[in-house]
Amino acid sequence: MWGRGWGNGVYLSGTEEFAGLWGSIILRCELKEGCRLLWHEEYDRNVIAYLKREFGAGILRPDFWRALPRNKQLTRQEIIAVWNCLMKKHYLGRRAYEKGLMHQLQRQYSRIYEQLKRHRFDGVGCREADWPEMLIFNPSMVKPVSVHRYLGAKVGLSEALSEEQIDMVHREAELERRSEMVGEALKVLTEQEQAEEWARAFGEYQWHERV
Repeated sequence: MWGRGWGNGVYLSGTEEFAGLWGSIILRCELKEGCRLLWHEEYDRNVIAYLKREFGAGILRPDFWRALPRNKQLTRQEIIAVWNCLMKKHYLGRRAYEKGLMHQLQRQYSRIYEQLKRHRFDGVGCREADWPEMLIFNPSMVKPVSVHRYLGAKVGLSEALSEEQIDMVHREAELERRSEMVGEALKVLTEQEQAEEWARAFGEYQWHERV
């Protein structure tokens, strides 16, 4: 998926069940060798304490770079500590959501990722059981392997779909998209106009029947 809560990039789920929350068709992928991920973990309190003394409390806000002098760049160790601190205080947990802290962080993702890319990180990730996800900045680091249907938590993924089955999935998605578009249009049409709109939208698909 390109673009969601963490900003633009390729989103990868860490478990089949979590992936199933976002749709019934799952693309299994591999990360290419050399992909560098910054995993969320407990932040280094010594580094954070030093940064607060040096630059003030603003260094712990989502727009932390505003607290930095123009000639100062955070070191790799410092940006890791700041990212982990921001994730803990502004993203993870109910408190962050209820107080609107998550949205403050989301508005600054692009600028934060610029800092991470300077230190050659290709993405960020969470290992938490309730949010096992990765965001890869560079799509070229992700290699698609196979396509599956998610059959529920007890069953997991189906066998890899064939090319014919994948083509069927594309057609189903197109039908669903057209159905939604037509449904919106029908709200303002007469019965006769509705029948004509349905015929025009789905006429070329009438040959297609599910087995």
